[in-house]
Amino acid sequence: MGFFFQALQRATGIAAEPPKDRVRETVTVQDANVTALLYPGERGKPATQVPNKRQVHWVVPPENLVAVLHPPVMESSLMAQEQCRILRTRLLEIMRTRKLRSLMVSSAMSGEGKTMIACNLAYMLSQLEDFRVLLVDADLRRPQVVRFFQIEAAAGLPTVLTNGDAWEDVLWQVNPNLDVVPSVGHTEHSAELLHGARMEGLLRTVSELYDLVILDAPPLYPVADAQVLAPQVDGAILVVRAHSTPAEMAQQAAALLQKKLVGTVLNGAERIAHKGYYQHYLRRGSSR
Repeated sequence: MGFFFQALQRATGIAAEPPKDRVRETVTVQDANVTALLYPGERGKPATQVPNKRQVHWVVPPENLVAVLHPPVMESSLMAQEQCRILRTRLLEIMRTRKLRSLMVSSAMSGEGKTMIACNLAYMLSQLEDFRVLLVDADLRRPQVVRFFQIEAAAGLPTVLTNGDAWEDVLWQVNPNLDVVPSVGHTEHSAELLHGARMEGLLRTVSELYDLVILDAPPLYPVADAQVLAPQVDGAILVVRAHSTPAEMAQQAAALLQKKLVGTVLNGAERIAHKGYYQHYLRRGSSR
């Protein structure tokens, strides 16, 4: 996992050795035919049919949704979008070689950008043909997905886990390939709910209906919620913020995830200058 672990090394200043049994990573940014790489023979499975599914409507796309460009288009936005494509491609490469139907996105502590990464990754994956994604806001203490996607939800994952409500009843559709199970409010006993049979049953059910289930998980510190959730998913991405995440805490977080860790995303890094490269695309776009 060269790129991801190098990112962790750059963020923390401490070398991070990739696990010996980790899947080899192939780096490529040309993902036009990437859907053909996923689970041969499983394409064409019926889409999830949910009656009266609530639709998300935007007048203007969310500000931090870099997967969707909207005026004014800046060079930094183009660069961020391309980084999302690279992340998508590398994740799909991992899915080629191992079972990965559920993926949690977490961080060592709050404020490192895990929700932004989870939402943008989910949206970018949903742009692939016939690739269905479910995004679950599993941060029951501080849910942020509703704010990110501008969803006005009155119920969500907490009511499913607490009252046994049907998960389909709290489902929102962002686009034809992306559904969201939101969370609202602050939930007491969140660790117990995430560790319960209802959560386990939910993940088992939705993993059969979607190509990938992405969970915006709580931070690994200081609460136990994400540590409870990790054994129930197939993989995990750790988000670390450059010049912010303490080195020791980042290493401890990676150790907690152990074999579930498929990669680390470096957020907030100083971008490498590509003078004039993206300006070419901006000029072409504005002339059409």
